[in-house]
Amino acid sequence: MRKGQLEEEKEYKLLELSKSERKFKAESQKEEREIEMRNEQLSMEERKFKAEAEREDRKIGMLEQELAMKMEKLRTETKREWLNVDKEPFSYENEWLKFKIDVLRQRSQLLKEGIPQEEVDNVLPVTND
Repeated sequence: MRKGQLEEEKEYKLLELSKSERKFKAESQKEEREIEMRNEQLSMEERKFKAEAEREDRKIGMLEQELAMKMEKLRTETKREWLNVDKEPFSYENEWLKFKIDVLRQRSQLLKEGIPQEEVDNVLPVTND
């Protein structure tokens, strides 16, 4: 009988060992699944972070381009204003020369018509500036 009891205990221990192995395997698989899920979650977060970083980089690039365009526009406007300022004296000088030419033509016409030089000088005096 002792032998029968030993056999039963042996079978019982094997069953217990088998249950423990299955329990251990199940827990290991569960832990592996949790690790995989965590890795996938981290991977998704990493992709999300990379996408956000790329968007921010594009925004920065666009802002830099906008700034460069505004600076160029400002330079162009400044140059245009300087050119306009430079044109004003030129325009004034140009008008003054046109006026002098007109006076000389009128003097010439009066002299051709036979008006004496003295009278032409009194009516349309010529000054040297």
